[in-house]
Formats: sequence, structure tokens, C-alpha cells
Amino acid sequence: MEKNLNNMTLKKDMNGALISFRNKCDNLTEDDVEHIFDRFYRGDKARNSSVEGSGIGLSIVKSIIELHNSSIWAELHDGEIWFIMRLRG
Repeated sequence: MEKNLNNMTLKKDMNGALISFRNKCDNLTEDDVEHIFDRFYRGDKARNSSVEGSGIGLSIVKSIIELHNSSIWAELHDGEIWFIMRLRG
């Protein structure tokens, strides 16, 4: 079973669920994506902007998902960032 909702996809299989969220991003690089789940990581542009944040939100999300024997990762595709979660059943 697969369901698409605008910028979100949900796919159910025998191993659980695969959920993806996507959003436009013009300011991230592959290097940023490699570190996006690191605690306190903020890209150079984010550190110099007026956008506030501590850079711990995604590291907390990853920790919670991994505590549930599941996984999350990010990918860049055609000017969009994709967050993909594999939730085990």
C-alpha cells in the first residue's frame, strides 16, 4: 500500500512503514546533508542568518527513531531535501 499526500509519502510493507517528507531547499549542500543529524550542527548560511535555532532538533528526532529500532536519513534531489524514515513494525 502506498499513499501520496502533497509533500509526504507513506508506504506500508511487511517490515513496517516507509515515510518520506520533502521540502524545497536552495541553501543546503551534500556536506550539510551528511551532518544534518549531528547535534548542534548548523550550516554556514544558517549560522550567519537571522534564523534562530540551536541545531539539536534533528539529532533528537534521530535518537527517538533509533530507540524504536527504526532509522531516518536525508537526501537531496533536484532542489529538495527528503527526510525518509523506516519505521519497523
